[in-house]
Amino acid sequence: GLALHLMRKGNYFLTITGDYNMADEFLLNSLEVALTLDDKRLLPSLYNRLGGVNFGFGKFEEAILYFDKGRKIAEELGRKNEILDFSINLAVIEIKLQHYDIAKKELLNCLKLDPDNDQLPKIYNNLGISYARIDKYDSAAYYYQKSLKYCGNGNSGDRCRASAINNIAVAEINQGKDREALKSYESL
Repeated sequence: GLALHLMRKGNYFLTITGDYNMADEFLLNSLEVALTLDDKRLLPSLYNRLGGVNFGFGKFEEAILYFDKGRKIAEELGRKNEILDFSINLAVIEIKLQHYDIAKKELLNCLKLDPDNDQLPKIYNNLGISYARIDKYDSAAYYYQKSLKYCGNGNSGDRCRASAINNIAVAEINQGKDREALKSYESL
């Protein structure tokens, strides 16, 4: 109904035009309708998008609130993939806020929730980032290697592999392993 229509308009502004202000307006209106109608089916998607808009605005604390609300509803509804999305989004914010232990906990919980999920490259890459930011480059390289292992095929797989190999090489450079880093770069 109306909530879905407003959400689609918000998505249009968010993903097609990049107009975060208009996206925010439509998504908030959609949220209001969904809450009024007690339509829980749309709530996780709305909270995820509103969290993304606030992330884009740099309003990390507000984004966390939206992601937390959405994750709780996704848990009630048993939507494992959405729970993973929220947890990864929360971890990325915690990395931005330099709360690396919280980020690692979120990401490790993703692995416990679904050890074979299709977001493993993203989870392992963010674990690598969390370790790199606290100068634990051996652990960072380990998780970047795991990210590389799960990169898929096609253009997105190519981007994933390039990012993972670059991150591995940077971790190797920071460990003083320049030759290994050169070999990593040459494998691109």
